[in-house]
Amino acid sequence: MTVRTALTTESTIQKSCVAWMRYRHPEILMWATPNSGKMKPQHGVERKALGVLAGVADLAVIVGSGTKSLPPKMVFVEMKTLKGRLSPAQKVFQAQCWELGAPYYVCRSLDEFIETIEGEIKGDSDAQAG
Repeated sequence: MTVRTALTTESTIQKSCVAWMRYRHPEILMWATPNSGKMKPQHGVERKALGVLAGVADLAVIVGSGTKSLPPKMVFVEMKTLKGRLSPAQKVFQAQCWELGAPYYVCRSLDEFIETIEGEIKGDSDAQAG
């Protein structure tokens, strides 16, 4: 793997976003949903029974409203490389988020992630970006 490739994988982009978020906004609740990889069929059946959902976004972020009179907002972020595309299951999850009014973003770099999160915090992001 070349250095350029190492800096442009979804995993590397996501790690940099998580590190930035933990440093810049430790008060915001964010977690990853590991939902990929090869597994034996019986493990897939078990995970589905436990509630694992195909296509769910890589990161879930709960952004507070800054006031107790407004509820916090759940934001979903899917990480992709510059050439990466959403899978059919990810497109279904994206559409369900939009239908429910939940912001869903596709971020392809740390800069896009920062812009997205800062915009959500300020309340001026486009909830159907991506």
